Amino acid sequence: MHPLFPGLLAAALVLPLPPQDSRLQKGESFALIEGADTISFGDGEEAQPGRYAGPGFWFRKGGKAYLVKDAALVAAAKAAAEPVSRLGAAQGKLGGEQGKLGGRQGRLGAEQGRLGARMAGASSEEREGLAVKMKALSQQQEALAREQEALGVRQRELGRQQEAASGAAILKLRALREEALAKGLAQAL
Repeated sequence: MHPLFPGLLAAALVLPLPPQDSRLQKGESFALIEGADTISFGDGEEAQPGRYAGPGFWFRKGGKAYLVKDAALVAAAKAAAEPVSRLGAAQGKLGGEQGKLGGRQGRLGAEQGRLGARMAGASSEEREGLAVKMKALSQQQEALAREQEALGVRQRELGRQQEAASGAAILKLRALREEALAKGLAQAL
């Protein structure tokens, strides 16, 4: 121990820990294989369904790919990824709602276009009637735009939750990877 720096010796003995950054590191990938489904974090292309039999926890570390078949570790990895899957499904459903609203907006826009074309050659009396219809369509468009904005707010919130859930899942998967390697449960591929 150094007299001026008592912590110097202790600092030299500290072992490096796995990264605590919740983002994927370069070359780091994880995938959960369950039947015909795969949930990937990073480039899990090698872990596509049908490539490996049964459920598994696949990962890449140090340029090497590994597969874990241990039921407890696979279940823990699946539990770590479940919130990400759930939020992804919710985002997909919300995207479907946004698509339906967009379709309705498109149909209203087309109707507005037809009315606009009719107004060009209409008499002043006919234009007044068409203008009333056009105003009604514009109000419907505004209502749909408000609905679309509300869905956008929900989508942004789900995205924020998805990012947090992905970060938490990556940290858990990283810990499970290290456990599998330490216990000899990860089969090099």
